[in-house]
Amino acid sequence: MKYYILTFFIFLSCLLVTCDMSNANEHNENVIILLAQVIHKYQPILDPVVVNKIANAIIVEATKNDFSPYLLTAIMWVESQFKTTAKSSKGAMGLMQVRYLVWKEDPIIKENDINADNIYWIDININCGARILRKYFDESNGSIVTALNRYHTGENELPKDVKYYEVDYVNKIMIKAYDFADEVRRISIAGVAQ
Repeated sequence: MKYYILTFFIFLSCLLVTCDMSNANEHNENVIILLAQVIHKYQPILDPVVVNKIANAIIVEATKNDFSPYLLTAIMWVESQFKTTAKSSKGAMGLMQVRYLVWKEDPIIKENDINADNIYWIDININCGARILRKYFDESNGSIVTALNRYHTGENELPKDVKYYEVDYVNKIMIKAYDFADEVRRISIAGVAQ
């Protein structure tokens, strides 16, 4: 059983990181439309304009930071369930649950005139979250598992005596990212069939 989990994890890691989307504006537009449909399915109370803004920001930041849009989408779902005004008891804010008080002196925040009010703005929040994840990814020598664990816990290392495929938060993100990719694929196929 562990062999299958390990194989699945390796497959997902390859799928979710370094998704080259730089050459296809038309493809990006299609993914924005499909991703917006999926987001709206998961959070139907959101205004369609907000949903489209979220989907667009996901594609922009996924492309800039060389991540799969489904990875960023999954983080948002797990962290905030697409609630733009979400705030945790630990002070994490917005869709990507960025901890402003922790990051306010970092160049990601400081050099971009981001403050405790505009951190909730969709494009700013997704930009910050994606850049933080990218920083963690780079600092962990390309380990998406370590980067995701650090995004969640702030810890530079995985817990002792825990295999990378046993980290609950990482599993939630990876599985949800796969679910989002599959939903987009199914909607796309259904649209082509019509």
